[in-house]
Amino acid sequence: MPYQHLLDDHLGADDLGYGDVGCFGNYSIKSPNIDKLATTGIKLNHHLTAAAVCTPSRAALLTGRYPVRSGMESSSRNKVFFFVAASGGLPENEITIAKALKKKQYTTGIIGKWHLGNDCNKKGDGCHHPLNHGFDYFYGLPLSNFKDLGDEGETLFCSDEFAGKSKHGRYGDNVEEMDWAVGQVMEKLESLGLYNNTFVYFSSDNGAHIEETGVDGQREGGFNGIFKGGKMMGGMEGGIRVPSIISWPGTSLKGEINYATSQMDLFPTIMELADIPLPDDRIIDGKSMIPLLNGKSQSSHEFIFHYCGKQIHAATYIQQKDQKLWKIHWTTPKFKPGTNQCEYVCHCFGNFVIHHDPPLLYDLENDPSEANPINISSNSKYYEITSIVEQARISHRSKIQEVPDQFSFSNSIWKPWLQPCCNFPYCNCKDDFLTVS
Repeated sequence: MPYQHLLDDHLGADDLGYGDVGCFGNYSIKSPNIDKLATTGIKLNHHLTAAAVCTPSRAALLTGRYPVRSGMESSSRNKVFFFVAASGGLPENEITIAKALKKKQYTTGIIGKWHLGNDCNKKGDGCHHPLNHGFDYFYGLPLSNFKDLGDEGETLFCSDEFAGKSKHGRYGDNVEEMDWAVGQVMEKLESLGLYNNTFVYFSSDNGAHIEETGVDGQREGGFNGIFKGGKMMGGMEGGIRVPSIISWPGTSLKGEINYATSQMDLFPTIMELADIPLPDDRIIDGKSMIPLLNGKSQSSHEFIFHYCGKQIHAATYIQQKDQKLWKIHWTTPKFKPGTNQCEYVCHCFGNFVIHHDPPLLYDLENDPSEANPINISSNSKYYEITSIVEQARISHRSKIQEVPDQFSFSNSIWKPWLQPCCNFPYCNCKDDFLTVS
């Protein structure tokens, strides 16, 4: 077992855009620690989330499966859990990276945002809680920051040490503080003598929220570089292509990988490193990146499907012979006239979207910004490409089994008996490190 003493460190960001850090093209926000990860490791230049919004994408990263397989996709407006006292969440029968690592007695922890549910039937049952999904330790938010922290919400954005320090307002300050935190983690690993023995994965749960602004009108969303669209925009590159790095200082892994990879690949990658066989009672959609990282293979994906809610809006097609990259959109968001944005978020259905027949086809290698759709009628090979992907979509959908909808009305509404609270209805909670009201 060559990786028996491996330590895995997953550093995740929330809504971080592809162009928000230096090593992915930003020259005005300082990110020296993330940049160092890239120079000492491997940049994944075409790394894709399984959804353009946090709850389903996090479910996919942890399980290696399209979130629709676990009921973690929504067919309505609520694409994430808005209430910690809702009863929906990552089902108990799903196998997360942490749960699978128990087979080799690994100790695991999660610090930060969870957003995959809490209780099911009664307060404290913790059926969706990270401690019920294999993690031994959790310190963080079970939900998300919905700007509900009162007047301090506009100045909680980062700590005093970083406030007003960047060139990009509160958002830039926050990115620079996050970079500092990455540096602290890596310094701790080094001080403990674990630096060279740790497989580090850095990524974001989806692209930047380009419509996000504060109450004073200041932009508080990130930057997706040359890519069109952003968070909650189905299959648009700006919403699903995220800045991602793998660093393992004690190995020879260095450079850049331009082949298309998926966050779902992390599950089988960690399983291979830990010498744990993949579950044989379910479909795992991810592919191990180890052969790719070792330079022994090209992209192992042929098709990567991009869901918006429960529907496939787009697909990436990697022609295996020459790794030619094609992008097909059957459905796209209906933007505000003259923009590439929605009012605040893009929805996945009805009058909020535009259906394309024939679908839009892009040559991603030469048009990564998805700016110039190809005239399919101009060459018979384009008909062949769209036909191949359409057949793949049909085949993929035939393997999606019906499961309980975690975003159903009954699973999504606020249930007062599930509200975790120290002093209901005021809910004032204190600990030695943090005060939250």
